[in-house]
Amino acid sequence: MAHTTDHMATLIRRLLAPLLLTCPPECGIVTITSVQVSGDGGVATLRITALKDAQTAVKHLRKSRREIAEAFSGSELRRVPEIRWQIDFEEERLERLDELLK
Repeated sequence: MAHTTDHMATLIRRLLAPLLLTCPPECGIVTITSVQVSGDGGVATLRITALKDAQTAVKHLRKSRREIAEAFSGSELRRVPEIRWQIDFEEERLERLDELLK
Protein backbone atom coordinates (compact mmCIF):
# COMPACT_ATOMS: atom_id res chain seq x y z
CA MET A 1 0.00 0.00 0.00
CA ALA A 2 1.45 3.37 -1.01
CA HIS A 3 1.42 6.09 1.62
CA THR A 4 1.21 9.84 1.16
CA THR A 5 3.92 11.86 2.89
CA ASP A 6 1.27 13.30 5.26
CA HIS A 7 0.18 9.80 6.26
CA MET A 8 3.80 8.76 6.71
CA ALA A 9 4.53 11.83 8.85
CA THR A 10 1.59 11.00 11.12
CA LEU A 11 2.66 7.38 11.40
CA ILE A 12 6.30 8.28 12.09
CA ARG A 13 5.24 10.76 14.79
CA ARG A 14 3.10 8.06 16.44
CA LEU A 15 5.86 5.45 16.24
CA LEU A 16 8.66 7.66 17.54
CA ALA A 17 6.85 9.76 20.18
CA PRO A 18 7.52 7.14 22.89
CA LEU A 19 11.28 7.61 22.33
CA LEU A 20 10.97 11.12 23.72
CA LEU A 21 10.33 9.59 27.14
CA THR A 22 13.83 8.08 27.06
CA CYS A 23 15.49 11.51 26.97
CA PRO A 24 17.55 12.34 30.07
CA PRO A 25 15.71 14.23 32.84
CA GLU A 26 17.82 17.35 32.27
CA CYS A 27 16.03 17.79 28.92
CA GLY A 28 12.69 18.40 30.58
CA ILE A 29 9.58 17.63 28.59
CA VAL A 30 10.45 16.93 24.93
CA THR A 31 7.88 17.40 22.16
CA ILE A 32 7.84 16.69 18.42
CA THR A 33 6.68 19.92 16.77
CA SER A 34 6.78 18.75 13.16
CA VAL A 35 7.58 15.80 10.93
CA GLN A 36 8.54 16.35 7.30
CA VAL A 37 8.92 13.39 4.97
CA SER A 38 10.78 13.63 1.67
CA GLY A 39 8.80 12.97 -1.49
CA ASP A 40 10.28 9.50 -1.90
CA GLY A 41 9.73 8.65 1.77
CA GLY A 42 13.44 8.01 2.29
CA VAL A 43 14.09 10.78 4.83
CA ALA A 44 12.01 12.01 7.75
CA THR A 45 13.02 15.18 9.57
CA LEU A 46 11.60 15.49 13.07
CA ARG A 47 11.78 18.86 14.80
CA ILE A 48 11.62 18.92 18.56
CA THR A 49 11.43 21.35 21.45
CA ALA A 50 12.48 20.66 25.03
CA LEU A 51 11.43 22.48 28.15
CA LYS A 52 15.03 22.66 29.41
CA ASP A 53 17.79 21.31 27.14
CA ALA A 54 16.90 20.57 23.51
CA GLN A 55 20.55 20.09 22.52
CA THR A 56 20.94 17.14 24.90
CA ALA A 57 17.63 15.71 23.70
CA VAL A 58 18.72 15.80 20.05
CA LYS A 59 22.08 14.20 20.90
CA HIS A 60 20.28 11.43 22.79
CA LEU A 61 17.71 10.82 20.05
CA ARG A 62 20.38 10.67 17.34
CA LYS A 63 21.92 7.73 19.21
CA SER A 64 18.61 5.80 19.29
CA ARG A 65 19.06 3.83 16.07
CA ARG A 66 18.20 0.46 17.63
CA GLU A 67 15.11 1.87 19.34
CA ILE A 68 13.99 3.50 16.08
CA ALA A 69 14.37 0.19 14.22
CA GLU A 70 12.34 -1.53 16.94
CA ALA A 71 9.63 1.13 16.74
CA PHE A 72 9.30 0.57 13.01
CA SER A 73 9.33 -3.24 13.17
CA GLY A 74 5.86 -4.52 12.48
CA SER A 75 4.69 -1.12 11.18
CA GLU A 76 2.90 -0.77 7.88
CA LEU A 77 5.86 1.02 6.29
CA ARG A 78 7.88 -1.03 3.84
CA ARG A 79 11.16 0.61 4.74
CA VAL A 80 12.50 2.67 7.59
CA PRO A 81 13.28 6.20 6.46
CA GLU A 82 16.49 7.91 7.50
CA ILE A 83 15.52 9.82 10.64
CA ARG A 84 16.95 13.30 11.16
CA TRP A 85 16.39 15.04 14.50
CA GLN A 86 16.53 18.86 14.67
CA ILE A 87 15.79 21.49 17.27
CA ASP A 88 12.77 23.62 16.41
CA PHE A 89 13.73 27.22 17.17
CA GLU A 90 10.47 28.62 15.77
CA GLU A 91 8.65 28.45 19.11
CA GLU A 92 11.52 30.28 20.79
CA ARG A 93 11.40 33.02 18.14
CA LEU A 94 7.64 33.37 18.58
CA GLU A 95 8.02 33.69 22.36
CA ARG A 96 10.62 36.46 21.93
CA LEU A 97 8.38 38.25 19.46
CA ASP A 98 5.44 37.93 21.85
CA GLU A 99 7.54 39.44 24.65
CA LEU A 100 8.57 42.35 22.40
CA LEU A 101 4.95 43.04 21.47
CA LYS A 102 3.96 43.21 25.16
